[in-house]
Amino acid sequence: MMPFPFLMSLLICSSLSAAEYRIGVRAKSGVEYAYSQWQATVDLLNEGIPEHHFTLMPIVKLDEITATAGRGGFEFVLTNPSTHAEIEMLHGVHRSAGADDRSWQD
Repeated sequence: MMPFPFLMSLLICSSLSAAEYRIGVRAKSGVEYAYSQWQATVDLLNEGIPEHHFTLMPIVKLDEITATAGRGGFEFVLTNPSTHAEIEMLHGVHRSAGADDRSWQD
């Protein structure tokens, strides 16, 4: 079972037709750390949906995420809520899924 099934749901529910999907991810702690946290999910997507190919795009700077969204540089984005709101407002990106992280409550 995939640890992050929401990305699978996004693909199934979307009308995207491209075989290549770029996943932009906020790399606040650095590019290497982003790969260590998200590459396994990308690998699972590639194995589970072989007719499509997913590529991780770690992006360090917040303003670079917004600029990349404006250029259509990725199909999915994993970022903080405030940056997502900015992308939505400036570029019309719509939220299809969210994560509920309650680990801070432990």
